[in-house]
Amino acid sequence: MLVFTGVALWGLAFDGAATLLQTALARAAGPHADTAQSLLVIGWNTGIAGGGSIGGLVLARLGSEYLAWIVLALTVTSLTVTISARRHGFPTHRTTAADAMRRADPSPSTKSWPR
Repeated sequence: MLVFTGVALWGLAFDGAATLLQTALARAAGPHADTAQSLLVIGWNTGIAGGGSIGGLVLARLGSEYLAWIVLALTVTSLTVTISARRHGFPTHRTTAADAMRRADPSPSTKSWPR
């Protein structure tokens, strides 16, 4: 029963993470959101592959008794990065797309537009 409860809590906590991270990344990247989204996908896939590989090595070499400690260290590291990056990805004020464009290029009136 404990396993089912843990899986349910994990699902509830992690379910919206991808959407929230994509939104935060798009806001922080401004006009470069397409490139940033591509890098996010690469990061997710690399994390999944690397996590599986490293987890398998830890289990094979050190045994399951070390796995929880390594997960704890990774969790603390992830929380530290998330809290440090909060002002960029999750600012307290709302930013519109026009604000993001102005921030990325403060002088759009100097551009020469093709006719």
